[in-house]
Amino acid sequence: MLIQAPSYIVPLGYVAGGAVLTLVVLAIRKHFTRGSDTLAALRARPVVLTITASLVLCASVALAMYFVHSVLKLHVSYWMIPVFGALGGLAGSVIRNRNQLTLVSYDSAECSVRLGFVGDMVLGLGGATATVFLLGSTLNFSVDDPKTYPLMISIAMIAGVFGQLVIERAGRELQHDVDGLKEQTKKLKESGATSLVSASIVQYEQGDFQAALTAAQKALEMEPRNIAATVAKARALKKLGKLAEALDVTQARLDKPASTDTAAQRAALIYNVVCYRLLLSKIQTTEALTLLKEAFEKDPQLKKSACTDSDLKTLWPDPQFQALSGCPAPGHAAPAAAAPVTPTAPPSTSTTPASSVPVTPHAPVTPGTAPTPSTPPASSGGGVTSKP
Repeated sequence: MLIQAPSYIVPLGYVAGGAVLTLVVLAIRKHFTRGSDTLAALRARPVVLTITASLVLCASVALAMYFVHSVLKLHVSYWMIPVFGALGGLAGSVIRNRNQLTLVSYDSAECSVRLGFVGDMVLGLGGATATVFLLGSTLNFSVDDPKTYPLMISIAMIAGVFGQLVIERAGRELQHDVDGLKEQTKKLKESGATSLVSASIVQYEQGDFQAALTAAQKALEMEPRNIAATVAKARALKKLGKLAEALDVTQARLDKPASTDTAAQRAALIYNVVCYRLLLSKIQTTEALTLLKEAFEKDPQLKKSACTDSDLKTLWPDPQFQALSGCPAPGHAAPAAAAPVTPTAPPSTSTTPASSVPVTPHAPVTPGTAPTPSTPPASSGGGVTSKP
């Protein structure tokens, strides 16, 4: 059975600790400040720095454990974790420093502090706490089981000795979990944003431009750099008569490129900016052609849209635009592709066998009757081409 300490012991301990700390500070001031600055004296005395740091550490642990015991109502046995974790950290410090006790020191030239064994005790505290709480459920710690206490002591001691390694490993595991959670959140956002963009496109095609705008805006709230959502929002704004706002939305995204942007996405933004600026009469022909050239170079498929996009109607008569896009001049149809010439089969003096004559799907052969042999006309190139 664990002996319960009286409730007044902890407050008395705090009072005693405060009194000791006050006496130490007064002693330091009396001994080291004769005609000199207190801080300078502390800097020159690693022993004093070490004692001060140790007292601060003890006070911090006492306050933390008081909160754990009195506020969180955890069992008083959890005091063993910081005590033996700190002892393990102290032992590990001595072992790692070749059986030497490294004190706290301050280098004014480099403006750096070396925490010495006090720092290792802090790492031991952290390592022991992390290990006990992570393994507590696995090892079935129970305050009612006497075997729990030596097990807790040994684990805290060992974790304290290897406190730095434990904390680094726990930190890597935690960072890995956080990165995985971020990746899952990103995928969920991308999936949700993609669904909203698709909904915006459907609503746009159905003529519900306000609903299309709302869906695109929600997609941008989930994924602010989504170019498809930006384009969808701008299109809806245009249909709602907010052309200037559509231009601002598109231009703002164009001015903030991201490493994930593809060439086709950048091309779409440039193309749409040109369209909106032309409709608002905010661009000269030369600049419009320069930007369209950049867009066509990034995505040649946009040339097909340019030939029928009424937003670019003012550019259609321009010879430079026609050369750039491959579009015909207004009022002139695009030259039709020449029909391929099929060589005519040489005349034959014999009747063509029935098996060699292709049959069109529109004249199926009736089962039970033999097909009538015939010679295909010369104009068909020696055979009848059937449509798929």
